[in-house]
Amino acid sequence: MDLKEILSVSGKPGLFKTIAQTKTGVIIESLIDGKRIQAFASDKISSLGEISIFTTTEDMPLREVFRPILEKTGDQPVPDSKADDKTLKAFFETV
Repeated sequence: MDLKEILSVSGKPGLFKTIAQTKTGVIIESLIDGKRIQAFASDKISSLGEISIFTTTEDMPLREVFRPILEKTGDQPVPDSKADDKTLKAFFETV
C-alpha cells in the first residue's frame, strides 16, 4: 500500500484509507477496526506520503524514515510508543 493512500485526520484517532469522495468531503475507513466515517472538507486531513519529520540536519519524508526502520527490524517488533524516552531515543539513534 502506498503511503499516499493512508490518511491522518486531526481529532480522530488512528489512520484511515480513502473509500470514496463526496460533495462535502471523503468517506474514510479506519485501518484499526474497519469502521467507515465521513471526513469533511473542513477537517485537517494529511496523507502520510506528504508528511516529513524534522531531523537534526534536514526534513526527511516519512517514507525515508520507515525504510531504515524496516531494514533494521525486519519482522521483529519495534519499541512501543508508550516506552520511556530513553528507549525510544536509543532506537531512533540506531536507525
